Amino acid sequence: MVFIPEKIMRSFVYVDCGARGEENHPFLSAYPGAQYIGFEADAEESFRVQAKVGGNRKIFPVAVGDTNTSLPFYLTQNPACSSFLEPDTSFFNQFMGTTGDIDIRSVVELPVVPLDDYLPKADIHSIDFIELDTQGNELDILNGAGAFLKNSVLGLRVEVEFSPIYKRQPLFSDVDAFVRSRGFMLFDLSRHRYRRAAAPLEITTKGQVLYGHAFYLKDYRRFTGTESWLHKVKLIMIADFFGFRDYAYEIAKDFVTSQPKHPEIDLFSKILADYENLDVKRTRMTSIIQFADRLRMRKLLERLVRFCSKIAHEYRLETSPIRPFWTD
Repeated sequence: MVFIPEKIMRSFVYVDCGARGEENHPFLSAYPGAQYIGFEADAEESFRVQAKVGGNRKIFPVAVGDTNTSLPFYLTQNPACSSFLEPDTSFFNQFMGTTGDIDIRSVVELPVVPLDDYLPKADIHSIDFIELDTQGNELDILNGAGAFLKNSVLGLRVEVEFSPIYKRQPLFSDVDAFVRSRGFMLFDLSRHRYRRAAAPLEITTKGQVLYGHAFYLKDYRRFTGTESWLHKVKLIMIADFFGFRDYAYEIAKDFVTSQPKHPEIDLFSKILADYENLDVKRTRMTSIIQFADRLRMRKLLERLVRFCSKIAHEYRLETSPIRPFWTD
């Protein structure tokens, strides 16, 4: 991890909507000084998680949306699938390993609050990162966080659907268009695949992509004003943690090059030096590959890589029947 001063780390605010089971959040392990604000509509689960965490972590037993209102909340057999949207069981039950998960146990009325309204009342006026996993109403939450998205949010991790698991559900294309219009760029997209229950296990398949997690970061070139340097440091924190270190490096390099007399130049210079002075660990395989390259065996090695990739692909296809769903 890159070096981040304690003062900056403690000013970082991570908001997680859908905080079920988040007793040990990995971002907090990497940056223990950061503030974590969780929202969980299931009050019992919220209190359970809060009892296991403390310090700079706060879990609100509150549902989040685009406005202050009350909405019907569908409690499902699998609590993690409960949603403000009615489940489409006729669609989801076509897939292996899903039967019963989104069957409705009961419907309750829950109050909903927008982040733009709720957090300032809790004396939280800036958010740096938002994670959303709320079973279909992620776009509503983003709509209710417009001021934060404009003024402070640097990154997003959003669960998105490619097919409507819930009725009248916004899909990835809707979320993506909204987020990109706010100055964010798509950096990553996981894909969760399911195989159809009607097909025999012996049939190999790639499965159907139903949902995934989209990861977005703000374009650092949009930052202006006296606080732009702080936004860039926090963006480097996020990019480095989630593995986009080339982007983190670019931000630091651009700052050092373009603002050599800035009061915070030493911090960016140190971050840049951390990346440029990384020790390259030589392994026996590295030595073999470099030796083969010197013997002009590049084309042979490239054919070998393509052959191995093909074997790996076929292996995944042949072994996928034993799994009802998987992620790639």
